[in-house]
Amino acid sequence: MAEAMDPSLPWLNYCEWQAQIAKAKQHQRQAMNAFLTITEELNKLKKGVSSMILVEAHEEALRVKDEALQVADDALKSKNEALKVADD
Repeated sequence: MAEAMDPSLPWLNYCEWQAQIAKAKQHQRQAMNAFLTITEELNKLKKGVSSMILVEAHEEALRVKDEALQVADDALKSKNEALKVADD
């Protein structure tokens, strides 16, 4: 005996299809939210890295300035010693 066709079968398939679409859209939203979160975090990291690079460059500039001042101070001391020897 042949099984009778269930008249609700197309409707059930349609409902299942709609549920799968809803689930896919939910996953799509979750993926997009994750992408946006990752993008925001990367932008924060870029800004942080840029700030760190600027701080390091500033510290290096200060170090070079201090070295230049030390060289100038040593040169001035040498000049003063030479003038003192010349006066003696």
